[in-house]
Amino acid sequence: VSQSRYCLLTLCVNCFSQEIPEKKDTLITKNGYEFIKPKTALENDTIFNSPNEIEPRFLNCDHFTHKEHRSKCFSEIFYETIQNNIRLKKSWFHTEIIKFDVVFIINKLGEIEGISFVESNDENHKFENEILRVLKKMPKILPGIKNGKAVKVRCKFPVRFNLPK
Repeated sequence: VSQSRYCLLTLCVNCFSQEIPEKKDTLITKNGYEFIKPKTALENDTIFNSPNEIEPRFLNCDHFTHKEHRSKCFSEIFYETIQNNIRLKKSWFHTEIIKFDVVFIINKLGEIEGISFVESNDENHKFENEILRVLKKMPKILPGIKNGKAVKVRCKFPVRFNLPK
């Protein structure tokens, strides 16, 4: 049995829908592009239920004792890092909305590895390459803990970029 687990990071309210939600919480990048952020903090599956089981978290979030606070802290730092570091160009857009899912693993050392893109309409892979670059800039992540041991955690989040008007 693989020790990979799912945690869900989303950039849209309904991550399984291909539609952009009507009520959206957008983040505007430094160069004016927007992407969708969820209204809730990081969503995990049920593997981190007991008090001694801890989902992956940023070093700056480790002092929170409640799961909900750690999760919210993780989500805020994650999206702030994307917002502050992503650089897009209008010339990269070949359609009004670029969308794809990013899948990666937070390994037993807290490192992001195995990054892949699924259901992508990014024909020139410019947006995917930019997400790769930004993911490498994430602050230190502490691994998930299950039964007192570090575990790999598989994560997935959708990315939706809108062509600026």
